[in-house]
Amino acid sequence: MKRWLAVMLWCWWLPRVALAQVIPVPQPQQEMWIAVPLLWSQGSHADIVSAIACSSDGRWIASATARGDQGMQPVVNLWTAPTGRYLRSFNTDWRTYLGDATALLFSPDSRYLAVAQEQPRLPIYDLSTFRKWTEYALSGYSLSTDRYGQWLAVGGASRVSLIGGFSIRTWRVAPSDNEFVYVWMTPDGRYLAAALGMRVQLWRADDQTLVWEQPIPAKAQCIDGFAPADAVAVGREDGVVSLFRLSDGQPLIATLPQGYGFVHLVAFSPDGTLLASARGHTLRLWRTTDYALVNEITLREWAGYGGTPQATSLAWSRDSASVLVGFEDGEIRQYAVPGGQQLRWIARRVEPIGFDPTSYRLAVRYRDQTEIWDSASGRVLQVVPHTGILSPDWRWLAQVSSDRITIRRFPDGSVAHIIQQQEVSYLGARFSPDSRHLLLEAIFGAGRWLTVLYRTDLWQPEWQGEDEMPLLWSPRSTFFVTHFSPNVGNSQVVVRRRQDGAEMLRLPAASRLVFSPNERWLAVVHPRDRVDIYRTTDWSLKWQFPATNMVDNWWCVDFSGDERYMLWRSREQVTVYEAGTGRVVNDTIGMASLMDARFTPDGSALLLHSSGMGATSVLFVAIGWVVNPYNAFYRSAFFGDNPDSAGRGWFSPDGKLYLYQREDGTLRMLANPFTRLVRPRPRQ
Repeated sequence: MKRWLAVMLWCWWLPRVALAQVIPVPQPQQEMWIAVPLLWSQGSHADIVSAIACSSDGRWIASATARGDQGMQPVVNLWTAPTGRYLRSFNTDWRTYLGDATALLFSPDSRYLAVAQEQPRLPIYDLSTFRKWTEYALSGYSLSTDRYGQWLAVGGASRVSLIGGFSIRTWRVAPSDNEFVYVWMTPDGRYLAAALGMRVQLWRADDQTLVWEQPIPAKAQCIDGFAPADAVAVGREDGVVSLFRLSDGQPLIATLPQGYGFVHLVAFSPDGTLLASARGHTLRLWRTTDYALVNEITLREWAGYGGTPQATSLAWSRDSASVLVGFEDGEIRQYAVPGGQQLRWIARRVEPIGFDPTSYRLAVRYRDQTEIWDSASGRVLQVVPHTGILSPDWRWLAQVSSDRITIRRFPDGSVAHIIQQQEVSYLGARFSPDSRHLLLEAIFGAGRWLTVLYRTDLWQPEWQGEDEMPLLWSPRSTFFVTHFSPNVGNSQVVVRRRQDGAEMLRLPAASRLVFSPNERWLAVVHPRDRVDIYRTTDWSLKWQFPATNMVDNWWCVDFSGDERYMLWRSREQVTVYEAGTGRVVNDTIGMASLMDARFTPDGSALLLHSSGMGATSVLFVAIGWVVNPYNAFYRSAFFGDNPDSAGRGWFSPDGKLYLYQREDGTLRMLANPFTRLVRPRPRQ
């Protein structure tokens, strides 16, 4: 019996010893990496739209942005012409950061797109693969081609270049080197018209012989021609269009001044029936048979402070039924001709407000209206003709003006209440996360701060604090934080209980506060010094760690949804702590240009958003695999984007969607791959 028992124990013990000695083999890296699904993109320009072009087959619209006042990297966007849907962006190369994209041109077969820049780089993109096909070391301000695409004409600085295959012909057309040259090539490729400075020239393309030259009273800013009509049109900086006969250079007619504007644009329609001229915020259309004025169109409405945005680029649709106009604020609008009705926006800068509590809808702000989008598709569901601060439950919209706060019901826009008090100037409003209370920021007396707490059911004040400015709410609306600034100085940050306004904690004015989701912990960041962790049940200091490597706002504190972990991001390093003890769980180092690091609201993953060197990446690391991202064996998901990103992002409340906005204004909606996205949609 003992012998059989020994045999049984041996049979049970031996396989376990063998398994314990086997080294576990990690899964292949390609199985550990998951692609982050891109649900939709909404393109935009955050700066001057410097050029627009339409493909000859009617499939594509290309637009380019210049740096303008924002100093951002020039980007070329590609859109579908039939629907105006954003497709992708071509980064013009991070090394040409100081150069603007000045002109765009599709090849006659619509397969290639050429991008002229101030810097000596002229890339040509293959639209069948969306990759750079080739690049020439040429700078340029205008582009043109013949009907067959055999020659590409580039107008540069006092020079004209002709590119044909591997050969490049370049000749000087002005004695000085500071003249911008604008070119137009005849469809047969025999002649090249050039406008530069205060003269217009016609050159023979094969031997670079000057055919004729005519002076103009003001500097040229644009040129276009229509060979069947034997006409060349030049837009001048004084707002006048000069017309010349192509054959001999004789003047045809000069239009009246176009009005105020810093750029003057002219373009013949593809069918040659109309000539369009844009300057400032006005578009004029002339009939080419006798150059009679057909219509004068006001392009933009009054935009308030700063004036009306001006037109900076112009292009005809290939069917000659509409024109596309780009503006200095990044918008692209399409207008019907000759009537002038606005057909649609191709590009506009929108500001995301937030998701609704169900995560199915997204609110975005545009100028004086709020739009409701379907969060999974980006489709516009409703347009609300009002804008303001939206409550988290999507019930109220607060409009702030200096003399009153107007509370509107959302989304119908009806006025529910008006908050107004004599000798009080209102500056802002903050809804509590549960939408039951509203903090108003105001000034009264001799410039003294005032904070007033209102209930949103009766719209009655519950508490007010003089010399205090509201800063933030805690996630469950139990506490709010104000900045106390008495006239005697010694400004401080005060944590107050919402129920009665009682003071819970007082900290130095430079402190930055972050509550955990269930308000159990409070992280207090003392810039360039340390981070303190308080327990809110008794407001005792539990633990702290030094934080000396801080630059401006390049830091972030976030708590996991279960409040077990706390994340600290400073510059290029992410550290995860146990929230209750301060024990380091993991360090993530070497993330270049790390711009955001957060836990997903559902607790499924950690988000790492980095940007730099002409590219941006969004990385999701599954919880339980929070390790160095350069380790080959960890479960993560990656999304790459070419142009730089501002790193500003929003999670949906259920943690399944992540929206971020690039520095050029483009919106990207990503799906969290570590949480189930398929959900039954509620009936409308």
